[in-house]
Amino acid sequence: MVPPVVLDMFETMVAVDPTASLAYLYSRVVAAEYRRFLGTFFTPREYAESMVEHYANQYDDPKVVVDVGAGVGSFSELAARYWKTAEVFSVDVNPFTLGLQAVAMSQRCRLKTRLVLGDYRDWLKQNCKAGPTLYLGNPPYTRWQLIAKQNRQQLVADALGLVGPLANLSTLFFGMSLVKLTQDDGLVMILPSNWMHARYARELRAWLRKQVNRKIVLRRADSWRFDDAMVDAVSVEVGPQCRGLQQMAISSWKMDRCFAVQRQDGEKAIRFAESGDSPDTSSRSEVLLEQYARIVRGTATGANRFFIRAPEQWRDFEIDEAYRTPLARRLRAIEGREESVPDIAELLCLEMYKQGENKNVDLLIAMGERDGVDRGYLCSSRPKWYDLSNEFRRPDVIISTFARERFHVMVNVDKLAISNNLFGLYWKEGICESLKESILCWLRSCDGQDALRRCSSEEGCGLLRLSPRRVGLIRINRAVCCGTAGSSSKECS
Repeated sequence: MVPPVVLDMFETMVAVDPTASLAYLYSRVVAAEYRRFLGTFFTPREYAESMVEHYANQYDDPKVVVDVGAGVGSFSELAARYWKTAEVFSVDVNPFTLGLQAVAMSQRCRLKTRLVLGDYRDWLKQNCKAGPTLYLGNPPYTRWQLIAKQNRQQLVADALGLVGPLANLSTLFFGMSLVKLTQDDGLVMILPSNWMHARYARELRAWLRKQVNRKIVLRRADSWRFDDAMVDAVSVEVGPQCRGLQQMAISSWKMDRCFAVQRQDGEKAIRFAESGDSPDTSSRSEVLLEQYARIVRGTATGANRFFIRAPEQWRDFEIDEAYRTPLARRLRAIEGREESVPDIAELLCLEMYKQGENKNVDLLIAMGERDGVDRGYLCSSRPKWYDLSNEFRRPDVIISTFARERFHVMVNVDKLAISNNLFGLYWKEGICESLKESILCWLRSCDGQDALRRCSSEEGCGLLRLSPRRVGLIRINRAVCCGTAGSSSKECS
C-alpha cells in the first residue's frame, strides 16, 4: 500500500506540471547508464517551447505533427497546445516513458494525441500522411557504439545515403525524416551538433544546402549538463518550400547573433558561417587559429576513478612506475606567476600489457572487472578495455576547458598526458618558435581572453565552457602573428 503522504505528493506534482514532473521523476529513478542505451535525454522546457513557438510564428499550421522519440511528451504537449486542430503522433520505443506520457495526458485533455509504441523508422515506412506534416522533437541520442550491430546497416540504409556509419541515432532519425519531406512539410529537431562537421553527415549537409526554396535555421543551444554527459546541441528548423530563394543561417539560441550560410561555399559553408568568415568577405587582417594549430580534447578514459589516481594511491596498490604516466588533472593560477601550473596525477599506462606479467597489475584489472569497469561503453569498445595507449594525448599546449574569469593556457614542457576535462593544442608543422610565442602571449592577453570567452558557452552560475572546434575558429589579427601587435595584446591579469 502506498503511504498517503507519498500519494499526496505525487498527485500534487503531476497536477502542477505533469509532463515536466514525470520527466524529472524518470531521470531520477532510472540510472544514467541505462538511459544511455535508449538515448533518453529530456529537452529543457524553455528550449522545447522556444523551438515550437519560433516555427508556429512563421508558418501555416501543420495537419499532422510527429514527435520523434517522444519520451514523456514535452513536444507533444506543446504541439497540441499550439496547433489545436493537428493530429499529434507521439512515437517512442520505450513503453515506460510512453506510459508516463499517458499519465500526464490524463491530467489534460488532448483528444488529438496518439501514443505510438514502436520503432520510429518502422512507423515512417507504414504511416500514410494526411496533409502537411511537421517532424518535431528530440530524437534519441544513442551513440553508434551502443546501437545493436545487427541494426546498424539497416539504419544507414533507411537514411537513403544522407547519413553514413558511425552516426548517432539522432542523426540517423534526422536523415530518415528529411528524405520523407514533401513540399508542404517542415521539420524542427534538436540534436547533438556533431553532424555539422562529421564525415558521416557530409551528404546530409549537402542535401540541406541544396534546399534553396526552404528557409533553414540552425540555432546553437548552450551546452546541456546531465548527470554523466554534456551535450553541445543545435536546433534545426527546416521550413516548407516557398517561392524564391530562401536563407540558410546559423544563429545563437536567442538569435541576437546570426550568420548567413553561403550555400555556394560548398562543404566549407557551415564552418565559414560559424567563424563569421567566407572566401569573399574575410578580412585580410585576420586569420583563424586552426591555420596554425590543431585543438583536441584530452583522453576520455570512460572511468577516470579507475584509470587516474594520485601517485600515493598507485603506490598503495603497489603499481610500478613503469605502468603509470604523469597527467595534468587541471590547471590553476599561482599568485606572482604568469603561467598556470598543473595539478599532477598519474594515468594507468598498460600499452602492450599481457596479463600475467605483473601480479599487482593483474589484481587491479580483476578489481576493475569485478566492479564492471570493463562493461562501460568506452572501455568495452577497446580491444583490451584497460589499454588506453592509442588514446593518449600529450599536446604542445594545454588549455583549460572551463573558466569563470580567465582560461588557463600552459606550455606542456613536461609532455603531460591530459584527460577530457582539458584541451590540447598541437602546433602544425613548420610553425616557428617566435610565432608560437606570439600566439600564446595573445591567448593569455585581454584580447585573447575576450576571444575565448566569446566562443564559449554558458554552463550556469557564471561558468564558461569551450569546445575544440570553436577555439580553432578564433580569429587572430595578423599583426599578432607578425609580432607587431600593440599594447592590447599585453598579459591580462
